Amino acid sequence: MVLAAGCINGAVSRTLTAPTDRLRAVLATGLYPNLSSAVRGIVREQGVVGLWNANTINVIRVTPENGIMFALNDLLKDKVCADPSRPTMSDKFLLGSVAGAASMSAVYPLYVVQSRMAAAPAGRYSGIADCMREVSHGGRGSLYAGYGTAIARSVPLKGLMLGGYSILKDMFQDKQTGQISTSTSLLCSAFAGGVAHAFTYPLHLARTVLQQPVPDGGQHFTGFVDVLQDRFRKQGIGGWYRGLPVWLLNRVPGVAIEFAVHERALDALRHGFGSDLASRR
Repeated sequence: MVLAAGCINGAVSRTLTAPTDRLRAVLATGLYPNLSSAVRGIVREQGVVGLWNANTINVIRVTPENGIMFALNDLLKDKVCADPSRPTMSDKFLLGSVAGAASMSAVYPLYVVQSRMAAAPAGRYSGIADCMREVSHGGRGSLYAGYGTAIARSVPLKGLMLGGYSILKDMFQDKQTGQISTSTSLLCSAFAGGVAHAFTYPLHLARTVLQQPVPDGGQHFTGFVDVLQDRFRKQGIGGWYRGLPVWLLNRVPGVAIEFAVHERALDALRHGFGSDLASRR
């Protein structure tokens, strides 16, 4: 049930926030100089539907990833926590980090495909299959481009996001019933997601750059340190956060939707299974 709820929340949230993900990618790689030119350029070349370019592969990626992440976060409590019913603050961060890193690793080549499609100019790829073929032709190095950077980011990102949400939820839920209102749950998850993504954004930008194909004569980066040093030399500290505002417009509501849909889907699935079992009896 946890796996199914995670799959549902991932598909819903990413589709609703796809335009900001597309804009973040083209800004991070420098395809457009600013947000307004990015919106105008994409709409002019591809129409409004261009803002959802790469959403299909994003949903294909995030559906199993979120399912695995939420399921592992739940299943690992018995292995990690001294008292699974009352995990400590460090337990919550550890659970989130491990579950997030494992789920991302399971689908990582799809990250590369999605990132390339989201950052690509109009006409660069004819579709998902075309992009997948190009990525796979590059071998393991291409399929896992930027993986080390992604792991370095995933551990604090997922720890802060999942662990932070769990801590905030415990703080604001009703002490007698253990229930929390939808609005409070949305605020808790939005805050945890916003802090986590803002804190780790420079690594997200570096990962996006490392995942792109290197054109003939283009600059080859050895890793995220190389990317961030180059950005700092050319654009100052602001270069590390290029595209962050539009990314927060994506992830703050996106994370809130993911957690809210996850909780509601899990309740619905539990009640559905319960009703089914009762009817069989």
